[in-house]
Amino acid sequence: MKPAATTSDAYQLIHDGILALARAERQGIRIDTEYCERKKRHLERKIVFLQKKLEDSTLYRRWRHIYGSKTNIHSNHQLARILYKVMKIEPPRMTSKGGMGATDEDSLGQINVPELKEILQIRKLMKIKETYLGAFIREETNGVIHPFFNLHTVRTFRSSSSDPNFQNIPKRDKEAMRICRRALLPRPGHLLMEADFSALEVMISCCYHKDPVMLNYVRDKNADMHLDMAKQIFMFDGLDKSIPSHARLRQAAKNGFVFPQFYGDYYANNARGIVDWVQLPQSRWKSGMGMKLPEGDYISDHFLKQKMRSFDTFTKHIKEVENDFWNNRFKV
Repeated sequence: MKPAATTSDAYQLIHDGILALARAERQGIRIDTEYCERKKRHLERKIVFLQKKLEDSTLYRRWRHIYGSKTNIHSNHQLARILYKVMKIEPPRMTSKGGMGATDEDSLGQINVPELKEILQIRKLMKIKETYLGAFIREETNGVIHPFFNLHTVRTFRSSSSDPNFQNIPKRDKEAMRICRRALLPRPGHLLMEADFSALEVMISCCYHKDPVMLNYVRDKNADMHLDMAKQIFMFDGLDKSIPSHARLRQAAKNGFVFPQFYGDYYANNARGIVDWVQLPQSRWKSGMGMKLPEGDYISDHFLKQKMRSFDTFTKHIKEVENDFWNNRFKV
């Protein structure tokens, strides 16, 4: 029988891991600095064009009328005031801090004001230009960047990266991904590859607790824990993740409940995260609020039919879901 792992074994695992990451830091990765500089200038021209287009719009004239020389199209506070106070638009959702109308990408995407498309595009291009390409140029030495990789800065020993954050290269936005990854180069005679260890942490936890239900989720390729949790959280008999809105509900369950629960979060925080995903406020709900469903209803209409009339009621529901999650679904 193999002896139980000791504290010394745990230390050695982290020690070896830090050394492996240190070797990766020292090796670094090649950057096409000429491309980065050229692309930055190209993005700057696009941003100037979009800003001039925005300045010719009705929205900007209202903005300028209120703020005069202090007008700042990058100010979320100013934008929220123009949209929700001056133009009297109903906010798709409220911020958790301060209770103001939200100005994030999802919220602005739900508002029928054409100029907001320019604002969102300007935001995106500026982030690509400064946060990603700018960081590559700033941190480059002799055509190579050496990002820091840390394994000792958080209690869970989850890795992190900085200067630049190499774990934060865009992936979901295809345009941003294409622009940023084009800057990375392999060494001569080599290729760059990407490996994604899907569900690795869940599999490791299964080796420890051996819960039969969770083991079945890992082994059965047709099983989908996140979709099942979405059905329970949002009170649907069936969901089809090939439908975009249903896929978003699955993502809300995955990132707003399942992952946080695995890492020790609790129902109240989960409820706040989930309503952010479906664009509902942390207040009373009424018809026509939140994301749209395929049937033409809004998510708030669906909740109202289920006698779920407010964020407080939803939080109590998530508390029951949490209890069922650990004491029934995965009781081992």
